[in-house]
Amino acid sequence: MNILIVGCGQAGCYLARQLEGLGHGVSVLDNDPKRLAHLNEYGHHTFQGLAVTGFPIDVDALRSAGISDCDAVLAVTEDDNVNVMVAQVAQEIFGLKQVFAMIEDPLLKEVFAQQFSIRTVSPVSLTANMLVRALLEGATPQTVSFGGNTAVFHLLPPPEKYCGKTLAELPISSQHCVFGLLHQGGRLELAGNLSARIQPGDQLVTAQLLD
Repeated sequence: MNILIVGCGQAGCYLARQLEGLGHGVSVLDNDPKRLAHLNEYGHHTFQGLAVTGFPIDVDALRSAGISDCDAVLAVTEDDNVNVMVAQVAQEIFGLKQVFAMIEDPLLKEVFAQQFSIRTVSPVSLTANMLVRALLEGATPQTVSFGGNTAVFHLLPPPEKYCGKTLAELPISSQHCVFGLLHQGGRLELAGNLSARIQPGDQLVTAQLLD
């Protein structure tokens, strides 16, 4: 994919390095040339894409950064309002479908998403949710992104009263969807096998949408 990153702070630099490492074509737009210089300050990484200095919501600057040939736009400046405006321009003027806006304020994330029909991600809410779960569950959850959503996977010991029962007999929860059953020997059975029986030492693999 060809991806335009608008904003070259810590998030923008990290995204550029990660996406280039995955083989995508990356261009970066920021109004501060000093920030763009940071693209080459990560170890031995040398940025191979296009770095453009310009105001994020300026249509000509976006064109110079190659938005017309991009498959996706990630707006990750430090200003939530600017990120929303960039997303709107990308959608309404350039007709892009893969558009994401970083919203620092978790209280405004859903407001912006609903009011402007854009995909939003709040690093604050994601981090807080992960830390709370890690603290309460004593294990580090694993996250996976699907489209514009982030799912978190947990390993949870089943209540003792369910030992010997099958996955079909587990109560349905609106918070945690059972993804599978990890047996003590390391063998994983997916939840589609409803006849899988919970044994002593097993752990439930559950999934929950965070964002």
